[in-house]
Amino acid sequence: MTKARSTLARLKWLANCGTPQEVQEFRVQNPGYIPSELAGWSARNLLRQIWDGGNKASTAATLILCGQGALRSIINSVKQAVAANAESPLSEEAALLLLPNRVDWPRGELVYNWPSDLQKDLHLLLKQSRLARVCANPDCGSPYFVARKVDGRYCSTDCADAMQNVWRSRWWREHGNEWREKRKPKTKMRASR
Repeated sequence: MTKARSTLARLKWLANCGTPQEVQEFRVQNPGYIPSELAGWSARNLLRQIWDGGNKASTAATLILCGQGALRSIINSVKQAVAANAESPLSEEAALLLLPNRVDWPRGELVYNWPSDLQKDLHLLLKQSRLARVCANPDCGSPYFVARKVDGRYCSTDCADAMQNVWRSRWWREHGNEWREKRKPKTKMRASR
């Protein structure tokens, strides 16, 4: 699980980029991480949809994981070769190796051949999708995170502490006087002589 967390760090970094300039900086520091057919800002937006969950998450993950851009490129090159009465630039076996997954019948398994690290990391996140969370602290600077437990609501103890302080302050404003009154020492009346 620790290795998975460190692997997902780049995915979280990209999802938490706040501006196109931050995404560009991410791209410079992580060359080849985002597939070339996918714009960096689009990748960031798709990751945020994935983290938000639901049907949009499934669609966004499918767009990234299925490598539809790469498949489209292969199909176009084959069509161009056929239209020019030329030999296909790729053999059927070579084209199959470029697809994001293939069947290895003798081993009895589906083999993933991710063209980019983004896709590989997203596949890992998919296996842990129930842990993909958005921090419940509305002021969090990096709200997209992977929780340690299914019911994790905050990305860090700092965010949890900040929200706990907000809750405490609200409680004291609403109930503090009442609480103090209940705990006031009761004075005994002295008997007069």
